[in-house]
Amino acid sequence: MNFNCKFKFANCLKYIALLCFFVVLFFPGFSNAQDQAANWYFGFNAGVNFNDGGVNSLTDGALSTNEGCSVISNKKGELLFYTNGVNVWDRNHNIMPNGNGLNGHPSSTQSAVIVPKPNSDTIYYIFTIIDFFKAEGYNTQKSI
Repeated sequence: MNFNCKFKFANCLKYIALLCFFVVLFFPGFSNAQDQAANWYFGFNAGVNFNDGGVNSLTDGALSTNEGCSVISNKKGELLFYTNGVNVWDRNHNIMPNGNGLNGHPSSTQSAVIVPKPNSDTIYYIFTIIDFFKAEGYNTQKSI
């Protein structure tokens, strides 16, 4: 392959990449978006919903925290649950079974992280951060 052929091939790849970028950008129907972050709850009963292409404020949350919190929605953007690292509330803003007394600390910048179990739409893991000043080492806890 001579230099001229390599140059043409490289230019062709650039145009293909640029075309793919514009197709994804201007035709979002081709992409398979997952709205697991469509709902945010934070602060004192505040929240934001990003469904329906807009931004809507929410004031129905049970969360009351200065800092850390975490929220998860399903693939359709419907709220599943949220937590401050100490309590877990369901979509109806009620504390879930086994959803209180978690080891997180609400004053932690990221008091909890919610992670979906791979290949499952119904099982989630909540990782919490304990109080720095009362740190007792790594601690795991399982609630079903």
